[in-house]
Amino acid sequence: MRHKRIRFLYMFLVGIAISFLLNWLVPQAMNYPGNHRLYDLLLAIGISLMAWEGNLRIDSWMNQHYPWVDKPGKRLLVHLPAGLLYSVLIIYLPLVVYHLYICKGSDALKAMLMVTSLTIGLLITIIILSIEISSQFF
Repeated sequence: MRHKRIRFLYMFLVGIAISFLLNWLVPQAMNYPGNHRLYDLLLAIGISLMAWEGNLRIDSWMNQHYPWVDKPGKRLLVHLPAGLLYSVLIIYLPLVVYHLYICKGSDALKAMLMVTSLTIGLLITIIILSIEISSQFF
């Protein structure tokens, strides 16, 4: 998947879908007065691009150092935590900056949005990692 350019379209569409999903799940945060929907959309797309592309890079590095054929157990034990940790950082750090400078709302609302965003991000990361890992066997 890393060598196909259409992956960027998929990343873009996933970012849009995540933005709409967050808008649906946490409407009070997204519809807060002074909150900019365009920033929300751009942030979701940016995080999706960084998380997906970064996980593809991690996968490429893992292919060189821990090939599936030689060390499948070690690969799984290193790959899954590395991908999840990377995704958490890539989701958390931009959201902290977003909450400090752009997002308007109470601290409770920001915390709820952060937890929801991290949960959705990790679930989508697990799905994408599962697809990427399984695609290497077929």
